[in-house]
Amino acid sequence: MATISIPDQTIPSVTPEAYQFFLEHAGYATPPGREACAFELAYAEQYAKQCGWAYQWEDDPEPDLSWAIAEENGYEIETVEMVTLYDQGGKWLDSLCGITDATREYRRVVEAELAANAMGDALEYHTRQQVFEFTLSAEVQ
Repeated sequence: MATISIPDQTIPSVTPEAYQFFLEHAGYATPPGREACAFELAYAEQYAKQCGWAYQWEDDPEPDLSWAIAEENGYEIETVEMVTLYDQGGKWLDSLCGITDATREYRRVVEAELAANAMGDALEYHTRQQVFEFTLSAEVQ
């Protein structure tokens, strides 16, 4: 797991526009429900901006399109891309491949989902680090 920096103690704010966007364009799980999932993605999007994280979209050189049988679905795939999320120092945080014919809206959803994954990893890493440091300091006393 990569060491990920967390922004200063300021909590990112979620804009009504971002929340509404994810309500309309993102999927959700029950529980926690549509509103909670939209809020999480809007929060993760802002968190990534605050951290200075960056996305790189490019053609997927070796996509697995075994699921896409044109005769069965009557749809021809035009583009297959991959996206990688990097921290402000250029370290890999997360990625997704095999993204077909992504619209601007779908790209935004995918980016927020990658940010949510990386944000969870960052918080988990820093929580473990704090527990480790606390344990060490308790053993020294």
